[in-house]
Amino acid sequence: MTDEMRGADAAETPGSTRYAWFVVIVLMLAHILNYVDRQLPIILIESIKKDLQLTDTQIGLLAGLAFTLAYSIAGVVLAFASDRYSRKWVIVGSLTAWSIFTALGGLAQNFVQFALARLGVAIGESGGTPPAHAIIVDHFPPHRRALPLAVFSAGASIGFMAGLMLGGFINDYANWRTALFVAMPPGLLLALVIAVAVRERPVRKMSSGSGAPPTSPSFGTVVRHVLHTRALRILVLGGGCYSFALGGVTTFLAAFFIRSHGLSTSMTGLMMGLGLGVGAGLGTVLGGYVSDRAGRSDVRLRLWMPAAISSACVPLVISALLVESPMTAMLMLAMGWVASSFYLAPFTSGVQSLVPSTMRATASAVSLIVTQGIGVSSGALIIGALSDQLQPVAGADSLRYALICGICVLWVGAALFFFAGRRLPEDLASQGS
Repeated sequence: MTDEMRGADAAETPGSTRYAWFVVIVLMLAHILNYVDRQLPIILIESIKKDLQLTDTQIGLLAGLAFTLAYSIAGVVLAFASDRYSRKWVIVGSLTAWSIFTALGGLAQNFVQFALARLGVAIGESGGTPPAHAIIVDHFPPHRRALPLAVFSAGASIGFMAGLMLGGFINDYANWRTALFVAMPPGLLLALVIAVAVRERPVRKMSSGSGAPPTSPSFGTVVRHVLHTRALRILVLGGGCYSFALGGVTTFLAAFFIRSHGLSTSMTGLMMGLGLGVGAGLGTVLGGYVSDRAGRSDVRLRLWMPAAISSACVPLVISALLVESPMTAMLMLAMGWVASSFYLAPFTSGVQSLVPSTMRATASAVSLIVTQGIGVSSGALIIGALSDQLQPVAGADSLRYALICGICVLWVGAALFFFAGRRLPEDLASQGS
């Protein structure tokens, strides 16, 4: 019996199922804090820009290229360590680190100091998601993975919402530095809870029963597996396009509402937090549910259904950027984020199902290099630079048109999901999933 089959059998027992969902919830809380700390600078962007005298290109560099390159590179190292040693302790250490560096950002007096603090946050946060994916997958059989991964991934939406609302409120009634300080204590407390309460599954032990850690494939072996598995290769490229569009646009949406609609920081945070946060959370969970259900009749529908639904995001976002009413714009964005988020859980589940169990955390990190290191970073940087270049011609509307260009890249991601779905049955069969 393979490790995969033993993990599936164990996960089906009532006791282990209850504990498996406890693990999902605890790790989701860490994911929430991950995104609170990551999204705080987005709602604080105009205050930080004014205080530290930054340009849109520098903001794109901070929120995009510098942050996500550090995130993805460090993520490979930490994911490899979690596959070889302990996933839980990588998460504990990472959560502690990113909480401390978030607070240190509140002490920055210039671009370089703030950039260094955000690099520390990026390195810390890079150790949160890949080992969490691997721990969750080890607790559930293949046909039940998309929903728990969707619940975990919904933490990003909740964190996005909480970060925007909390940051906007604190910024208006205190300042942006205080908002960063407040984020540290919850992270340190949750790190203690994970250290005490979360256990890793025994499926990672060697088949001999010695209890020694498994022999993890090298990073190069994992990369070759990704490149040689056609469905996985196309799927990761598609995820990069989704991240370019959604990550790049999200970086500047708060600035857009403040500049183009004259909203306060707290009102922008409230509207974006409720609209985009609730919309993305709903779309993520629905995407996992729809993917699991549709895939029972035809495994290709695991990717085709979310690709088709997420495509509706583009016209909704473009319309939101062109209307005059901020309330109408936010309603359209909320609907767009519901649609766009359908791709996330099927993407994560697809990556995890297309690799052996000993590669899961490292494969997740490899996918993050493409989605975060290349996708989000280039999206934020290119949209910021395009806004600066269009300003002499478009004036205050330069950011509006840069955002419209950025969101259209999502259609490329949807097309790649369709092509990955065509190859999915054959590649899943080769993995025994």
